[in-house]
Amino acid sequence: MYNNPLVKHCTLYTSMLLRHGADIKFIIKTAKKMDDSIVSFVAVMNRILNKYDKSTETNEICKECNNPMVKEAGCIICKNCGNSICMYLIQSNM
Repeated sequence: MYNNPLVKHCTLYTSMLLRHGADIKFIIKTAKKMDDSIVSFVAVMNRILNKYDKSTETNEICKECNNPMVKEAGCIICKNCGNSICMYLIQSNM
């Protein structure tokens, strides 16, 4: 895996962009264009970068009350009704 050119390029470019102040959302959006598979190295890197994204804005809409959702404590939560995407992930794994 570490000899994979895609992994090497991905990590070098991401490191460079972060050192030069690029917005994490921009890096994630661009990396998704390379490989959007959920089990790829890029997907893992995006999940890690997402944890460091300080913004609370999301494009998610609550399925229960149709209000915008925000990122909070690693989950996406509706401030109106309290519905959480993390809640769905936990329930689907049981």
